Amino acid sequence: MSVSGNRWVESIQVVFTDKEEEQPANRVKELRGGATSINAGFRGKYVSFLLSYTPDPTLATTSFFVVVQRFALDDFEDLAKGAGGDYRHLVPVYDQSIETKITELMLYRSAKEMTGAERENMRSLGYSGVSENFNKGRGGDFLYLMWKTKDAI
Repeated sequence: MSVSGNRWVESIQVVFTDKEEEQPANRVKELRGGATSINAGFRGKYVSFLLSYTPDPTLATTSFFVVVQRFALDDFEDLAKGAGGDYRHLVPVYDQSIETKITELMLYRSAKEMTGAERENMRSLGYSGVSENFNKGRGGDFLYLMWKTKDAI
C-alpha cells in the first residue's frame, strides 16, 4: 500500500562517533543550525540520528517518546552513551489507528524549556509533534525531536 509520491519515516538508526567531524552528513539536523549530537555539552559519544524511509504507510512511525530511567531498555540504544547518569532512549510508536504518519524529523535545541507559544510556532512551521526533552534531569540545553506528518489515506 503506497500513497503515490510519498515516503514515510519507518525507523531511526542511532549512530555513535568519537569525533564531531565523523557524524554522518545526512543525519537529522537542528532547526536553527545548532549542534545535532544528542550528547552535545556532555562527555561521551557523538550521537546522531539517521532516518530509514518506507513507501508503505502501514510500516511508518506515528510518534516518538523519550524514556529517561536508571536502567537500560533492551533493544534500544542509550542516547547518553559514555556520558554517565541515566539511560536515555528514543522509542518509536507505530499506531495503525492513526492515519497521519511521520514524513520528516528535526531537532530543536534551546537554552530554555519549550513554551506553549513556541510549540504553536512549531505547528505553524508544519511540525505536528514534539518529544519530551532528551536532557531531562541532566541539565544543559533543552533538546527535542519534532516531526511533520501527512495523511496516509
